[in-house]
Amino acid sequence: MLEFPGKISKRDKAQAAMFLKNSENKEVDARKHVEQLKERRENSVSTSCLIYNATGDTINFSHSKNWEGQFGSEYPEMIENGQWGVLVHVSSRTTSPRSSGAVVYRGKNEDEVERDWMLAWDNISGKFCSHKVN
Repeated sequence: MLEFPGKISKRDKAQAAMFLKNSENKEVDARKHVEQLKERRENSVSTSCLIYNATGDTINFSHSKNWEGQFGSEYPEMIENGQWGVLVHVSSRTTSPRSSGAVVYRGKNEDEVERDWMLAWDNISGKFCSHKVN
């Protein structure tokens, strides 16, 4: 795509990202990485999140909220188009066996208008969540 600057729309980039989301084992590698992060928190309820960006542009971390628990890994500051972001949120053993929180990313839509994408969870079972941003 770099050979044709200005000729490829954001929509084209987003469609290419969706088409290539599993190329070169990107999704498998992202899942392995988030599972490794989760293993470090084996004694608590945790929520493992995969976020895939197919917006045609970079999205940037905006803010987060912890209702119960805390982030057990760093959340990505930015996620490029066609890239996976991973994070782990864990319960606070002293207060509750629950992982409840949210993360918000900001980027521009096809019309160059700023938009927010939020991924939120309320987890008492330690399940896995996955979300595609497009």
